[in-house]
Amino acid sequence: MHRQVAGHHRRARGTGPPAHRLRARRAPTEEVPDMPSTADERQLLDELRDLLAATVEDLTVEEIGPDSSLQDDLGVDSLARLELVAAIEDRWQIEVPQEQADRLTTVRQIAAHLAEAVAAPAGGTA
Repeated sequence: MHRQVAGHHRRARGTGPPAHRLRARRAPTEEVPDMPSTADERQLLDELRDLLAATVEDLTVEEIGPDSSLQDDLGVDSLARLELVAAIEDRWQIEVPQEQADRLTTVRQIAAHLAEAVAAPAGGTA
């Protein structure tokens, strides 16, 4: 049951899904103010979004914004996170230590980390 209240729809109590089953999603943004700042970094972000969509089931590139939280916005669970880290390591030939991977919670953070790792001399860890 819906009712109109000052230009907003309001759902009557008890008629929707339980709150613990709802998942907020931010709309992807086209503007990326802080990172990436160069064409190479934008390309890296696009490649990361493609890889994320290919790795995580039922996720499309259009759903992935630069500030999307892996867990909260995109529903990436611990197994999908491990698969993503493995795919990143394979794709960019870098090593991402687990404790470092755990601190990367948004797409933008991963892209910034990748930009640093790709720019680092070969043979180091990311």
